[in-house]
Amino acid sequence: MEESKIVIYNAEDGQTQIDVCLENETLWLTEEQIAGLFGTKRPAITKLLKISTQLSQSWTPSSPR
Repeated sequence: MEESKIVIYNAEDGQTQIDVCLENETLWLTEEQIAGLFGTKRPAITKLLKISTQLSQSWTPSSPR
């Protein structure tokens, strides 16, 4: 399987730019890259992913929504 890389950089006008490579139609980003994309710090992304994982693990099709 071929590895892909994602590069995030700031353009001269200060806007965040992202060069993206896809692997099997899946986009992979590190927590640091996601934080840069959304203009926040990595701990906020870590917390969001932890909560999302906990919710997805506790939900079953028979669980009330």
